[in-house]
Amino acid sequence: ELEGIRNKSLDIEINARILAPDGKTVAGTRGKAPQKSKLQTVEVSLPIVTVDSPELWSCEAPNLYTAEVSLVQDGKVIDCMTETFGIRTLEFSPDFGFKLNGKKLFLKGISNHHDLGAVGVAAFDRAIERQFQLMKRFGYNHIRSSHNPYSESFLKLADKYGILVVDELIDKWSDNSYWGGRVPFTQLWYQMIPEWIKRDRNHPSIFFWSIGNELTEQGGMAAGYEVSAMLAKTVRNMDSTR
Repeated sequence: ELEGIRNKSLDIEINARILAPDGKTVAGTRGKAPQKSKLQTVEVSLPIVTVDSPELWSCEAPNLYTAEVSLVQDGKVIDCMTETFGIRTLEFSPDFGFKLNGKKLFLKGISNHHDLGAVGVAAFDRAIERQFQLMKRFGYNHIRSSHNPYSESFLKLADKYGILVVDELIDKWSDNSYWGGRVPFTQLWYQMIPEWIKRDRNHPSIFFWSIGNELTEQGGMAAGYEVSAMLAKTVRNMDSTR
């Protein structure tokens, strides 16, 4: 997504390169920023690239690649950002359950609230990392977040330590009970979901999206199915890979 080019005719090249876990460049692609776009924020699709013989991300070997995207104008880099990601396959079936990279995997983990005990609820990176290190020693490979999106540092550490995450959006679909927001849920969900998915979708540790918790308590089963279908469709529009 690009900003700052609305109604402008700028000769800007978008360069993207993929770095392997060892830092070597293994792929690249490029494109052009659109001219005179009417949009405040415009999404630009770059040509698809292929990474040959990738080092897969798994719980035992959480290999991470890096995407480096830069904007170049008149030969000068005017903006640049990097994002880590992993390459892996997810398969789900009633015949075999869950497979990661073609191998059946049993989830062993916890439903984990975001608070850090005596440390409090702030996202303190070292305390989060200590939790992951203890979980790996216990033989865990999975966390379900309860019941809100966790910090970016939490997800980066899950990527680093090879912990699979069920990324949960919200506690209950309610404007009143269990809802701490100043704006009612029904007036906000369609903004929340795109922001949530865009922020988190490049994390290889995330293998499930969870759109809520104890949802049938809000309006019964019939209402739950209707709201679930609406939210799930919005999620799938943003990310069809999970």
